[in-house]
Amino acid sequence: DIRTGEPLRRLVIPGVDSVKCFTAPVFFNGRIYFGSIERGLVCVDERTFEMLWTSPVEEAMLVTVEYHKPPLRQLASVPVIWKGLVWATCQDGAVYAWDPITGERKKRIFTGAPYLASATVAEDCLYVADYTGRVRCFS
Repeated sequence: DIRTGEPLRRLVIPGVDSVKCFTAPVFFNGRIYFGSIERGLVCVDERTFEMLWTSPVEEAMLVTVEYHKPPLRQLASVPVIWKGLVWATCQDGAVYAWDPITGERKKRIFTGAPYLASATVAEDCLYVADYTGRVRCFS
């Protein structure tokens, strides 16, 4: 509630401790996408708040959350929508693309250095910058 600050809805997953998130959500076609510390990409129905699917990533090369110990499958970047897929960079040194409906992994492009920054889309290209400072453009 904008006046009180009280949550209007909350996603509660009983018995699951691994859907911890510190990324901004992306809203697309009635779904919410966000990265998690141990479950990779998470997709939630915007209306019902039902968790529709999760899609794991590989083990992180660089862990950025001090209170969690490796091995982690951490996805800390904000997803983007590009060419009809959900894309995200990952601490495992790869750029991922998923089907937004099914969560099926469509691509994993391993580049060899972890990502902390989110991808961005401009002029029909996907730009990513890894931990070493390299910037890549996918078209």
